[in-house]
Amino acid sequence: MWKPFAIFILFVCNTLGASTASAVSFEPRDFDALAVEADQVVIGTAVATNSRRTGTREIVTDYRFNNLEIVKGTVLTTSLTLTMLGGTVGTDTLTVAGAPTFQKGIRYLVFIAGNNTVMFPLVGGQQGIFQIRMEASTGISRVHDYAGRAVTRLPGGKAHDLIDHLDVDAGEPLTEAVFVDAIRAKVAQLNAK
Repeated sequence: MWKPFAIFILFVCNTLGASTASAVSFEPRDFDALAVEADQVVIGTAVATNSRRTGTREIVTDYRFNNLEIVKGTVLTTSLTLTMLGGTVGTDTLTVAGAPTFQKGIRYLVFIAGNNTVMFPLVGGQQGIFQIRMEASTGISRVHDYAGRAVTRLPGGKAHDLIDHLDVDAGEPLTEAVFVDAIRAKVAQLNAK
């Protein structure tokens, strides 16, 4: 079930013979919006990618994650597969500029909405993807954004009150535990309304 926009992009690409679809952009999201809009928030390690054609001939890539921790929502299996528009099948490639991808072996925290029903099921695109990296020297897992930059505060700053009471060093990347606690606190706050 892909939105009409995805079909339009594929029609244009096939008609013009292009291998790159239009660039995709996402509205800026702060921490509150990420937490509110996500159906699921999941931490998992990217373990496999598989590009394929759908029944309507679109090229999509399935990204599979294992070793899951569910922060919000439910996942009914021991792995999670995110399906996104784009990829390579044989000699045919569909590239969507600005579309996020995942690297095997990296642990991610992702904010998901509409998986298997929209072309990019990530809330805010790259804004809804965080890398979880374990420090070799301390064994502490810390949060980095999609580009690998240390996350030292919650995105957008609206939810700072959720972590003010926690022991957070300014300038140090947030720990996975602090970040996950802030997400759960925001979800609980929203559910209480």
